[in-house]
Amino acid sequence: GVKEGGGGGGGGGDGGKGGGDASDGGGRSIGEDVVEDATAPAGPTRAPPGKKLVLKRVVTRTYPDGRVENIEDDVAADVGDVWIAARRYYADGSADLEASCVAVTKILYPHGVDAPPGGLSGHSRIPTPPNFEGTANRKAELLRVRKRKMEKLRRTKNRTAELMAKHNLTADDLATMEEVADQQAAPKKLKLEFSFNRALLNAPPAAPAPARGGGGSGGGGSARRPATQLANRQRDTILKEITWTFFEDKIYEAVTTAVNNKTVSDYQCFVTKPMDLGLIARKCIQGGYTYASAELWMADVRLIESNARTYHEAAEGAGVQPAMRHPYIVTVASQLVKAVEEAVESRAGHLQCADPLFDLNKVLGREPSPAAAALAAAAKLASAVTTSDAAVAKDAAKEAARETKAAKKAAREVKRAAMKVASQVKEAEMKAASEAKEQVAAAAAAAAAAVEATAKASAMKAARAAAAVEAQAGGATAVAA
Repeated sequence: GVKEGGGGGGGGGDGGKGGGDASDGGGRSIGEDVVEDATAPAGPTRAPPGKKLVLKRVVTRTYPDGRVENIEDDVAADVGDVWIAARRYYADGSADLEASCVAVTKILYPHGVDAPPGGLSGHSRIPTPPNFEGTANRKAELLRVRKRKMEKLRRTKNRTAELMAKHNLTADDLATMEEVADQQAAPKKLKLEFSFNRALLNAPPAAPAPARGGGGSGGGGSARRPATQLANRQRDTILKEITWTFFEDKIYEAVTTAVNNKTVSDYQCFVTKPMDLGLIARKCIQGGYTYASAELWMADVRLIESNARTYHEAAEGAGVQPAMRHPYIVTVASQLVKAVEEAVESRAGHLQCADPLFDLNKVLGREPSPAAAALAAAAKLASAVTTSDAAVAKDAAKEAARETKAAKKAAREVKRAAMKVASQVKEAEMKAASEAKEQVAAAAAAAAAAVEATAKASAMKAARAAAAVEAQAGGATAVAA
């Protein structure tokens, strides 16, 4: 409580009812305002009826990308009431908030606010919010994952400790073993698995499926190159150049890209094998999708016209009708086929030189023009001459290979003979060394025997001399006696 009074008498208690002047020391109630002294604190403030002071904790979070977020949350329900009850106003309008801060700080301790280092005085520190941002389900899932990982880690540690105790190993031993394993890591072995089916082994070879050609309603197209046939890059380059010429022409822009469900929703209901100039050009340059012949390439070009007629010229009385009809596209596709045939005729000589199996009649599906037929015949004759020269060169190469093989065989025989002679010389040297060693051993044995005989003779002579000396000594002893 706040007491007002003089030094003569005892002061009244907190919130007491005692009145009086300074002589008897009467105290004033907390709720009374003191107007006489401007420096004396006034009574507590009161919230308006129906209102309540709510204290919120505001945390400003700044993210690395520059975003700033203010996080607000209610700390405790009774904080507002305590703050108002402890706050004091002075007569001049200023407020005393120190008591409010102390009272509120006592309430905030259980809610995660640390006590100030200097005691209860001063403002409390704003608590740091949790570093997780997400839903409760996401947080629970992360906790479950962490719990599983920690349990797995615990079991691994226990198992490692058991094995170390069983084999009497230390952490240094494990580190050394790990380094040795890293340095001497064996290469991975190839796992081969063979599966034999006797029925398939004894079965006759299946007949090859015929290649599909163009011209049908949505059918046709090209097949993959057989595995036994080599790629013809030169011919495919010529076909790609022809395709690319029409791909860059704005007249044929409608048939340069693929038609999908986004552009035409019901296109696949009528066309089962879409085709366009872009796909044909890509198939000419990709190694795994090159054309086996020029006929299959021309079949794909005709497939563009066939697909256009299938969709845009569908029967009027059919149950399913196309979403759109553009006769212009059919006209463009027909012009494309005719223009490509003319381009093939103009480059028939180049195609014949690049591919000896090129047949202009099969590619066009009709008789070519006289000029194109003459170009193809001339190119075929030149290819035959070149092939003949190549055959002669091939025979000469075979003969040279045979001579080289014979020379290599003779060189191997010479090398084998030299190795045999060297082996014989080495064997003779070893035999001579063995004989010399035996002679040296015999001489050493004879010398040792001579030395031993000399030593024996010397020993016998010394023994006789000793016996004579002993006899003389015995005689002298007898004479003396």
